[in-house]
Amino acid sequence: MEIANYAKGLGASDEIITWCETVVAARMRKEEQLDQGEVEHIIDYLISDAAPTRLRKMSYDQAKDSAEKWTKANQKKGRDIVDGPEDIESIHDFGDGSAIVKLISKKAYEREGFLMSHCLGGYDPGRTTIYSYRDKDNQPHATFEVTSDGEQITQIKGKGNGPIHPRYIEPILAFLKAIGKEVRPSDMKNLGYYVVPDEAKAVLAMYVDRNGKGPNYVTIRGAEYLVAC
Repeated sequence: MEIANYAKGLGASDEIITWCETVVAARMRKEEQLDQGEVEHIIDYLISDAAPTRLRKMSYDQAKDSAEKWTKANQKKGRDIVDGPEDIESIHDFGDGSAIVKLISKKAYEREGFLMSHCLGGYDPGRTTIYSYRDKDNQPHATFEVTSDGEQITQIKGKGNGPIHPRYIEPILAFLKAIGKEVRPSDMKNLGYYVVPDEAKAVLAMYVDRNGKGPNYVTIRGAEYLVAC
């Protein structure tokens, strides 16, 4: 189960793993499609200090509501944290005030985690490499996690582990192309890009929109992705 593996990767307790394998699994059987970002956000909450240690009686909806309350509380905390030159390193400047920065200090991790409503605040600097897309006011809009060997971007997350806002997708794609790192297909979905089997590409090629344009693809490190409409 992919969600249970996600929880295990964050060092979740056996109680949380069991909750994933029972409550989340039951919800997935009930619904045709369960939003992965939503579930991952709930897991982030469950591994936080704000969550109860006993989960056996917690329903999916109760966990979701509690995760939302946790998010609001964290965002308030994040607004009170300021990260400076000693906390972040500029990696790529887009020339309009926005930039990709590398997070260096624990304070930077906490601010990112609080404002983006995910579990990064619980990470220790050095455990992994973290990049953040910041606007001209230094507000984060996307978080990237890179493997320890620097070869793969394992996570690209918007707020609450969800998709990236459309207005930030183009600069983020430019950055991904520039650094040439492999990106997991599940995280490319957060940018609105999808892996398409070769046999499906021939079928898609027959369709054009009202402007006469066919499917739009982008290539990153040799992998081709379909742009969602």
